[in-house]
Amino acid sequence: MKRNLLIGLGIVGGVAGALALGRRLMAGGGEAAPDEVQWPFDRAELRTLMDRVVEDQRATVGRIEDAEERARAQAFLEYYEGRRAAV
Repeated sequence: MKRNLLIGLGIVGGVAGALALGRRLMAGGGEAAPDEVQWPFDRAELRTLMDRVVEDQRATVGRIEDAEERARAQAFLEYYEGRRAAV
């Protein structure tokens, strides 16, 4: 009985370890090299693109009639405006 329990725990632990390793490998290690650039845009181009997203989102918020959906769109707009301000 103890032997079967230990074998079962070993198998479960091995499967969990394999899954964790597989996720890490699929994610590319999780860290980007310091020299990599996330966007191939300069700061002004990125700001212009982000301004366009904010304008589109404001139009979307104004167009939505359902209160729950509007609140969700407004929350995204506020989040994205904060991200834009950080650029």
